[in-house]
Amino acid sequence: PSALKTIGEEAFAGSAFSYVFVPETVEAIEARAFAGCARLKNIYIPASTRRISANAFENVTGLTIHGERGSYAEYYAEKNGFAFQEE
Repeated sequence: PSALKTIGEEAFAGSAFSYVFVPETVEAIEARAFAGCARLKNIYIPASTRRISANAFENVTGLTIHGERGSYAEYYAEKNGFAFQEE
């Protein structure tokens, strides 16, 4: 929905997505939101997202986080060992 501000705890855990586009309205991604999403390889996180739980992508390997240079998404990717690509 257009008013979505938070992707809640375990909201998409175990889902079979390969690519996710997080809406510009989202400010936070909570704990284990995408945990165990084995097929998830690419996610776009907008600059509006300023909080991502440390374990939001628990047990997700080979993930590339796409976003704006200097954004929290870039910081999160570097801090947690994920690839980052500027969009």
